[in-house]
This record gives sequence, C-alpha cells and structure tokens, in this order.
Amino acid sequence: MKTNADFTGEPPLCAAGCGFYGAREHHDLCSKCYAAFLKDQVAKSAAAAAAAKAAMGRQPSNSASRVAASLDDMAALFSDLTVDTSTPMTSKKKNRCAACNKRVGLLGFECRCGNVFCGAHRYPEEHGCDVDFKTAARRRLSKENPVCKADKMDFRI
Repeated sequence: MKTNADFTGEPPLCAAGCGFYGAREHHDLCSKCYAAFLKDQVAKSAAAAAAAKAAMGRQPSNSASRVAASLDDMAALFSDLTVDTSTPMTSKKKNRCAACNKRVGLLGFECRCGNVFCGAHRYPEEHGCDVDFKTAARRRLSKENPVCKADKMDFRI
C-alpha cells in the first residue's frame, strides 16, 4: 500500500523524528541522522569484528583478517562524516568599509588587498592599500608577452 507522501510527491519526514525531511535512499532519514546512523553501524560492526577476533584467539583465519581490514578501512572512510555544529559552514560577506566602518550594503567595492570599501575609499590611494600594483602588472605583462627575438642569421631556414 502506498502512503500519502507517494501521491503528493512530497518527501517523507525523517524517521528519527527530528522534523526535517528524509530521503528514501537514506532509509527515510535526513542527512544528519543518516550520518549518525552510518557512524553507529560502523561502530557496531567494528565491535563485532573485535569480539570475533578476540574469540578466535591469536591466530585469525584469512577471511577474518580480511573482514577486519575492510572494517578498518570503512571506519577510516566514515570518520570524516562527523558534523561540527559549533562553526557555521557559510562564510558571511563583510558589509562594512574597512577604512571608515560605514555600511556598504550591496555596493561594496572589494580591493585586491582583500578588504571591502565604500565609494569614498574604493581607490587604493584613498585607503592606503599595501598591494604593489606595479610589480603585479609587470609580472602579468611578462607572462602574457614572451620575448620575441628575430634570428640573427638570415640564411637559416
């Protein structure tokens, strides 16, 4: 029997009950709950492998050692799935002038020094920019325009 969510095309809510929408390919779990689910699965399988290894004694068979190695590889792969909620993932764009601390809104001018400036301080001379534009331009010109020398011997083909 199909559920109401199948007819409306709306994704189901997370099966863990966190309130977010789940994905069918993730057992109806949201991304955060699915990462925790995978982490628990890896921990359980690693514990079972360790228990099996301890039960086998000092001489594990080839298949047990291969399973233990593959579980260690899986644990290494899923170790980076932990989600750190203490630091935000999005980088917030600066919306104040670095020289006068005035709000620039959508019209902020970003300089090569990496700061955002208002209309009055947008020029490098106005905000005391420490970027050396002269050597940067010379490097760019030397890279774009290679040296072209004519051959000194006219009779070469």
